[in-house]
Parts: sequence; structure tokens; C-alpha cells
Amino acid sequence: MSWKRGLFVRLSVIGVDMMQDMLY
Repeated sequence: MSWKRGLFVRLSVIGVDMMQDMLY
């Protein structure tokens, strides 16, 4: 199990949500 990979995926998803909030 690679918890670092899961954390990276979660951070990337949060980053996308933040970008969408800024754009719209």
C-alpha cells in the first residue's frame, strides 16, 4: 500500500476543485 500516492491524488483533486472555483 502506498499512502503517499493516495495523498498525492487527493491533493491533486483538491487543487483542481480550487482552480475551478477561481476560474468560475
